[in-house]
Amino acid sequence: MKLLEVKQKILIKIWAYKMIKKLILFDIDGTLIDAGKAGTCSINKAFHKLFLIENAFENITLAGKTDMQVIKEALAFYELSPKDDMISALLSSYLKNLKKEANTERGHVKPGVKELLENLSKINCCVLGLFKALNMHQMMHTFYAGEKRIISK
Repeated sequence: MKLLEVKQKILIKIWAYKMIKKLILFDIDGTLIDAGKAGTCSINKAFHKLFLIENAFENITLAGKTDMQVIKEALAFYELSPKDDMISALLSSYLKNLKKEANTERGHVKPGVKELLENLSKINCCVLGLFKALNMHQMMHTFYAGEKRIISK
């Protein structure tokens, strides 16, 4: 191998090493912010509007679950058929309510979060992102399988 080829390979490895970034993911509610029960209130209102069920989620845990998981669990809990149009209507109502609920003064950014995100954004080797209750097994499978897609469920 010629000296020029060796130098080129070394330079390529150095360049590749510099290009490696660390992905830092945050869950939003409870980690970066306290939403002041905006999600619970919003989904309760959606269920009341569509099914006339008061406080539908008082016996259902929302923490650590995606919106779709919560909705499907509640439909099963109340023995309602999870039809696509029903789920779509629920999501639509929920998101409409959430826009209103998120703009109240109950929620707030957790202490130190603003400074943390500002400092991390200045570090060139970090990519920041948000995720919501992503199944860790699914995330690791996707990562190790080399799939280049964002998982959103």
